[in-house]
Amino acid sequence: MKVRHRLDAENVITEDEFKLLSDKLRQANQKHYWVVQFLGKTGVRVSELIRLKKDCLTTGHQDMFIKGKVRRIYIPSVLAQESAEFFSEQNNGPLLFYSRSGEPYSRHGIKRLLTFHGEKYGIRREALRPHSFRHFYAKQFLRVAENDISMLQDILGHSNINTTALYLKTSAAEKRARIDAAVDW
Repeated sequence: MKVRHRLDAENVITEDEFKLLSDKLRQANQKHYWVVQFLGKTGVRVSELIRLKKDCLTTGHQDMFIKGKVRRIYIPSVLAQESAEFFSEQNNGPLLFYSRSGEPYSRHGIKRLLTFHGEKYGIRREALRPHSFRHFYAKQFLRVAENDISMLQDILGHSNINTTALYLKTSAAEKRARIDAAVDW
């Protein structure tokens, strides 16, 4: 029987882990660095990441037909500007991401590269699922957008607000920190 892995607040990549992975990959492997940046800073699903086209860096977005509807994926201006030079030097086709063999990445290829680099740099294995980066994006967005869950629902392409509300869950460590900070009497 196949049991679907359920993402919860305990197995999401942390901001410190994201920064560590980004810093290490910036030096070690530029292509993989940009994979991590796009996963963590756009909220894309891995199936969307492997279909992103280079022209989204110019337009600032890409529309994709996913799960029976069209979803607009927004590319933050800073991310588009910082990555433009790298992708302009890649002459292998219209997509952003290609494997060493010149073929478009597969979902499994992205998962393998995250696992490889994460283990190499000491990142928790459970935080290395590609969907963990989507959850990371959602949590970061809610932090800076003052919990605007309605806007996040639109950005992530969720039909039901209850799906988006799952991103409001906190980990045990976050709960502990908030409780410790709140109880000062």
